[in-house]
This record gives sequence, C-alpha cells and structure tokens, in this order.
Amino acid sequence: MGLAAAKFMPKDRIIVVSGRTESKLTKAVEELKEAGFDVLTTANNHTYDFRLGGIERTLRVLDDRGIAHTGAYAREEDYDCQLIVDVKGVKVGILAYTDTFNRKPKEEWCVRELSEKQVKKDVAAMREQGADLIVCMVHWGSEYEEHVGSSQEKRARILAENGVDAIFGSHPHVIQTAEMLSVETDAGIKTVPVAYSMGNFISNQQNRPCDMGVIFEITAHKSGETGE
Repeated sequence: MGLAAAKFMPKDRIIVVSGRTESKLTKAVEELKEAGFDVLTTANNHTYDFRLGGIERTLRVLDDRGIAHTGAYAREEDYDCQLIVDVKGVKVGILAYTDTFNRKPKEEWCVRELSEKQVKKDVAAMREQGADLIVCMVHWGSEYEEHVGSSQEKRARILAENGVDAIFGSHPHVIQTAEMLSVETDAGIKTVPVAYSMGNFISNQQNRPCDMGVIFEITAHKSGETGE
C-alpha cells in the first residue's frame, strides 16, 4: 500500500477552485495513482485555504480517480467514518491530523485537528472495527526546522500511549530525526516507530535541505492462528 501526505501548494489550490484549470490537479492525482499511491492524507495547514469549497473540489478529484483519503471532509457525516484498508489480510487503520492552520475552519468537522480526546476516540473506533495496525500521518512542528520540537515529542507520546502503532510527520519541509519510541500502555511496554518529519517527497522547494525527503516501509505480520 502506498501512503502519502498530500499538501497541495497555494498555486495548486487556486487550480482546484478554478473550474477552468481543475484538470491540472486531476492530472497530478492520476500521476500519483500511477506511481503507486493508494491513500492520500489531507489534513494540513493549507486544507482550509479556500474554505469548504476547496475541500469539496479536492476530495471530488480524489474520489473520481479512486484514491482513498482521510483528514479532511466535505460533509459532516463523513467525519466519524474511519479509513481502514485491507493490505494482504492485514487491516490497516489510517489516521491524519494537523495541529496548524493558515485559516481556522468555520466548520469544525471539515479538518481533523490533533487532540488527545480525538485520538482516543478514533483509535477506539478503529479497534472496534477490526484494525490490526494503526498508522498516523500528522502535520506538526515548525517549517524549515531540522530539530524536533518539544511539542512534537509530546504529541508523539500522546499518540503512542493511546494506541497508534506508527507515526509519520510532515510540515517542516526538511528531514528530522526518527526514533523507536517506548511508552507504557495498559498492555505493557510498547515500541512505536516515529518519523518526526519526512521532508519533501515532491516539491517546488529546490534549496537544501528542502530538496530531500525519505520513504519508510512498514512490514507487518499477522498470525493465521491467533490473528495477532
């Protein structure tokens, strides 16, 4: 399964809003799908730049091209719908949050904001629906800062302690450190991989260190006997 955080730059968001040139975004999405991306997360600081109309157009393009998505929502009733993808028999739950906005949404339900209360609710719902593995894409930190901030470390611990199994960060536009984070849970000590910022994968930012990004691969095994 190919998973990426989609952060369309302002130029592209204008394209989404403009009916005459929306085909350019459509082409970009088609190329991402052809490259092997199955899921795009859509919670970030640019999500509400063009308000609900921009979200509706963006999600329509993704839906029309068969790209699964989570993090932003065109309808209030979609907010509580969890995204769980079956990958060769392993049910992978995908969460997406942001803790930064260029413009705070008027409709609180249209973008998933990071909070401990929301994480607990989402993880519980995913486990109830049978998720074997929960992966979180989170938009956090400070742009162009190569050192992990204390707020990122605090939020990573909140995510891990509340049941998230792997955490991947974006927003700084530069690569930050990754670690195996050990936390104590009701089930005992748990180790969670955390990539605080993966840098830029595809971007028009060509200067170092913004011209670099990393790809992580997760290998999960599920026992046919125990289901674990």
